[in-house]
Amino acid sequence: MYSLKLDSNNLNEDISTILLKLAGCARYSLQDLSLYHDQITGTLPNLSIFPSLITIDISNNMLRGKVPDGIPKSLESLIIKSNSLEGGIPKSFGSLCSLRSLDLSSNKLSEDLPVMLHNLSVGCAKNSLKELYLASNQIIGTVPDMSGFSSLENMFLYENLLNGTILKNSTFPYRLANLYLDSNDLDGVITDSHFGNMSMLKYLSLSSNSLALKFSENWVPPFQLSTIYLRSCTLGPSFPKWIRSQKNL
Repeated sequence: MYSLKLDSNNLNEDISTILLKLAGCARYSLQDLSLYHDQITGTLPNLSIFPSLITIDISNNMLRGKVPDGIPKSLESLIIKSNSLEGGIPKSFGSLCSLRSLDLSSNKLSEDLPVMLHNLSVGCAKNSLKELYLASNQIIGTVPDMSGFSSLENMFLYENLLNGTILKNSTFPYRLANLYLDSNDLDGVITDSHFGNMSMLKYLSLSSNSLALKFSENWVPPFQLSTIYLRSCTLGPSFPKWIRSQKNL
């Protein structure tokens, strides 16, 4: 058995009980596990007992506890959004060299963001990760330098408890197409240096923070945005020239 999809089936067993039933050769052959939108309870066990898993989707359930430390090395996509998970991202995730998408949004994660990103950057995961969804949690701290995430294209951190100033020498990943930091408590100054060579950026949302955008007067952005949200940010006193250069808004 390579794929098991039991989505929207009103399953209400403990997750450990369900996984224990996948014994024998299925444990070693299973590549795709989807238990989306059920009523599964309990805490996630060690998932590395399924060494061939490539995708896991256990979102929209009633899981609690922490994100498990044991994850299959072959994993490319992990989706556990819309549960009640706490804590942060284990350091073991940094060694997941095939991880492309991580979605832990809409949980109760409360770890410091720099710690979470450090745990993802201690190994090869920082080179493979393309999508990071951590929105609608209780994550604290500020946004550190993320230039080491060389493949990251989508980063969603809105509706958290992020605070403090984004450091002057911090830069975002240059491949980012979507950057959502809205509905936090970030402050300080954002300058053109933060955006480096981000020529692929299409969607930028910084609304509902206390950020001041101060770009060089003649700065020409390397990107062309399709959508921009800057509500409650300080842009003035005059209308920013760099926004005039955005032809796709």
